[in-house]
Amino acid sequence: MKLGSTPTEEAVARVVAAAMKWGPTKVARIATECGIPTETCRHYIKTLFKKGYTFTAVVDYHALGLQQCMALLRLSREWRRGLRENNLVRWLERIYAVYRAGLAQGGEYLFHVAVPQGEEREYVKLLEDLVEKEVIERYEFYMVKDGYYAPRWIKMYSLLRDAWRSTPLETEIQKTPITYNNGTTDVDKLDLAIILRLEIDPRKHNREIAKETGYSAQLISYHRQKHVEGQRLITGFVAELTRESHERKLLIIATKREELIDEALLNYMHLRIETPDSYVIYRLHLPFQLHTKLTPDIQSLLLHHDKIIRFGIPLEHYNADGEWTSIRLFLQNVDEVVATIRRE
Repeated sequence: MKLGSTPTEEAVARVVAAAMKWGPTKVARIATECGIPTETCRHYIKTLFKKGYTFTAVVDYHALGLQQCMALLRLSREWRRGLRENNLVRWLERIYAVYRAGLAQGGEYLFHVAVPQGEEREYVKLLEDLVEKEVIERYEFYMVKDGYYAPRWIKMYSLLRDAWRSTPLETEIQKTPITYNNGTTDVDKLDLAIILRLEIDPRKHNREIAKETGYSAQLISYHRQKHVEGQRLITGFVAELTRESHERKLLIIATKREELIDEALLNYMHLRIETPDSYVIYRLHLPFQLHTKLTPDIQSLLLHHDKIIRFGIPLEHYNADGEWTSIRLFLQNVDEVVATIRRE
């Protein structure tokens, strides 16, 4: 195949799958695994980004001393408007949020948070306090026990035609676990700064990270190799499609009775999470025209494409003592924050 020639769909899917394993900058490794010339592989990866793909690093928050949780909440009517809603959401984003999405229903949000381990109940207390103050109407809270990314939808989407396929490709999409480590790992603020930048954009090179952090590229390289990659604090990389016109992101919450989920829908899976209380949560990337058939036992929530923001590691809460700031400090300020926003 000549450089720059149109690749096959199978070739593109193999490159995407390999990039999720090694990262989109490891062109030589991807090329070797896919059996194609390095420059041809580089051309494919550039094409991926031009066509609307993006990659994010999957960070092992558990190894960093953080517990992943998901909070679904609905604002009270008087808080669902303009500046008041925006300021409240921005305040909630600062409380260990690593990902936030507005839901299709106005005034409803999904917050994916990574709170200090052992302080999950403190975060719930904060939500309960907001309910008592009639700031939010209701909430649902789920702790993340285990899970993995397995973006099967890649096999259903034709990058070459910018359209969904009727049948999946044969390409194998490996699972990327959300954690490798049973316990926590010793890290410092530089390690976290490197991880954060790779989490948001894994294409960043050491020189760019050095310029942003003020450290030397040599020191960045050492920490990246020995601490970040050496301790597997990044478990892999996950591809996403950012073109709103082509897909919708759907969050599904169900019990562990997997037979409730239509197998055809799982062809479009992106993420699967298990909770300690026997719930399983899926995130799907679906064609707009696909009809979803779900039983009444299953809750489905459409994520608003324009209101999805990824923040990454809450580095600002990592203090000089090498510890994460307690949620209790936020609890102490709830009255003052709510009163201030209410006046605005």
